[in-house]
Amino acid sequence: MMNPLIKLQKVSMSWSVVCTVALSFWATPSWAGDPFRSSNPRPIGDNTEAAFVEIFKNGNYPEAKTYLQQAVQTETDEPLAFAIQASLAYSNEDWDVMKNAADRTLSTAKN
Repeated sequence: MMNPLIKLQKVSMSWSVVCTVALSFWATPSWAGDPFRSSNPRPIGDNTEAAFVEIFKNGNYPEAKTYLQQAVQTETDEPLAFAIQASLAYSNEDWDVMKNAADRTLSTAKN
């Protein structure tokens, strides 16, 4: 069994980069649903945006998972939904889900 402190450190490390990027763009007035572009933002799906807000603004992971489940089913052209899914799977050490979500992130982003 993994030491809870080590697991917490892994989760913290996995989110540190994403949080830094997300928070650096949080106050950008031209966000328009896209948390990563300060110019020419691309709209993102409502469920993807709600999952993102629940994680990074509210810290409400259970609620984010609800929105994320809806996003990956209904917003299938949204790479951010799959990227968030991969990140959550990584923090839970669910390697199969992480691999699948990472592959879907790449293929969706290419399209």
